[in-house]
Amino acid sequence: MLVGVLSDIHSNVFALRAILRDAWQAGAREIWACGDVFGYYPWAAETFRLLDRARPEAVLGNHDVWVADVQQAPAHAAGEVARVNNADLVLRTPAALDWLAKLEPTRVFERNGWKITMAHGTPADPLEGRYYPDDGRPHAWLPGAGEILILGQTHYPMVRGEGSCGLLLNPGSVGQPRDRNPMPSWALLDLATGRASLRRSSYDNRAVMARLRHRAWDERITAALDKR
Repeated sequence: MLVGVLSDIHSNVFALRAILRDAWQAGAREIWACGDVFGYYPWAAETFRLLDRARPEAVLGNHDVWVADVQQAPAHAAGEVARVNNADLVLRTPAALDWLAKLEPTRVFERNGWKITMAHGTPADPLEGRYYPDDGRPHAWLPGAGEILILGQTHYPMVRGEGSCGLLLNPGSVGQPRDRNPMPSWALLDLATGRASLRRSSYDNRAVMARLRHRAWDERITAALDKR
């Protein structure tokens, strides 16, 4: 069985639409979302409606926490976006807030004989932890034989190993990639073999940036859609 693995959508419904199209065409039977569905961009209600149709396995991200409880949102620009997202969801899709309230920052389950762990950050710090591709430390939580560990948060895609010896997967970011390729990143996970491949989808990021500037959106957050 093939699974489309996503993370860090950040309310970018346009990038999400492109990835879901490609994931279904690639043969994905399920969608898993590794946190930060919301934040950064204004299309929270549209993003939830689209993702909800896929009935994803999901975990909570730090931006999702801010959107669910705006009292926890910081004072900087990302916190202000969280408040805007919250207001959008309250008005247009309150079911999204009910969905967030049921999510945990870590999920552990079994599928096709594999032990699957999903954490937005790291198993040691599920909400705020960061594990980058150049981190070579021997963390106790790294996956062993028969285990698949899926992380998000960094916006940097990474695949290490495979299920038979331990698979570590970060699909990168749907909504705001940071690895000098602005196109949405995701992964196709094959649960028959325990192997994953990184994928890119295409969308008109410049048109999305124009929409944001028309709304006088924060320029730094807007410009992040075209880092190269």
